[in-house]
Amino acid sequence: MKLFAKHRIKNELNDLSFNIHVEQNESELSFSLKFNSDLYNRNYDFIVKYPDDYPFKTPKVYIKQHVFHPNIYNNSVCLEICRLGWKPCYDINTIISCLILIFEEPRYENAFNIEAGQLLQYKYEQFIKTVKEVDLLNDKND
Repeated sequence: MKLFAKHRIKNELNDLSFNIHVEQNESELSFSLKFNSDLYNRNYDFIVKYPDDYPFKTPKVYIKQHVFHPNIYNNSVCLEICRLGWKPCYDINTIISCLILIFEEPRYENAFNIEAGQLLQYKYEQFIKTVKEVDLLNDKND
C-alpha cells in the first residue's frame, strides 16, 4: 500500500465520528456495528479492504456473517457510493454511515442480491421470514 494511502487511513481513524473499536492491519480495517432495526437486530462484523491507490480507488466492503439483504451477496456489501462512483472525499465515516443506512432502511432498487430485492419489493412477509431464518443460522454458528 502506498504511503499516502496509509497516512490517509491513519487520519481517518483519528477523525472517526463513531464510537466503535476498529482493528487495522496493513490494508484492512475490521469493526463491528450493532443494529437495532426490526429486521437486523444484532452485531455484525465488517471488513474494509483498501486498494493501493486509496482514496482514488474504491475500497471493498465485506460482512463476516451470512445476511439476507438486497445490498449483500456472498458476504460482499454493495454500497451506493461505491457502485455509483467513489470520490476521494469519501472516507471510513462515509462507509459506516452508508452501512447504517442500508441496515436501517433496506431498499430493493438496484439490488445486489436480486432475490432479496425482489422479495423485499413484492413479497415482504417472505423477505422478513428469510431474514430471520438466515439470522438464526448465525446464532447457531456463534
